[in-house]
Amino acid sequence: MDRAAGPILIVEDDTLLALDLSDILESAGYQVLAPAFTNVSACQTLKTMRPAFAILDYNLGVTTSVETARELCALHVPFIYLTGNAMALIEDESAPHADILPKPFTPDDVLRAIEHPARSRNS
Repeated sequence: MDRAAGPILIVEDDTLLALDLSDILESAGYQVLAPAFTNVSACQTLKTMRPAFAILDYNLGVTTSVETARELCALHVPFIYLTGNAMALIEDESAPHADILPKPFTPDDVLRAIEHPARSRNS
């Protein structure tokens, strides 16, 4: 992804991890929107801002980020999933397909994942 393409949306329910991701991306020269901690806040953001890319934690407490993933597909915004439970995501037939970045990750893992993402197969 071109650093000048536009902002990146982070959807992550863990505040420290969301801030860590923001720091990694901003240090690499990317513009980052304020993190969304729920599907509701992510979808609210998408009503007013169009990110160039998104990073979605699959597990958001008692729910998943599938709702946000579907909205991103409808807007043709590329994204990746971030998860510590890749098998649950792979088995979730309702989840739009996208690359998976497993937790734990390094800063280099994050940057590689956003610089060379596969296109969502549902967009």
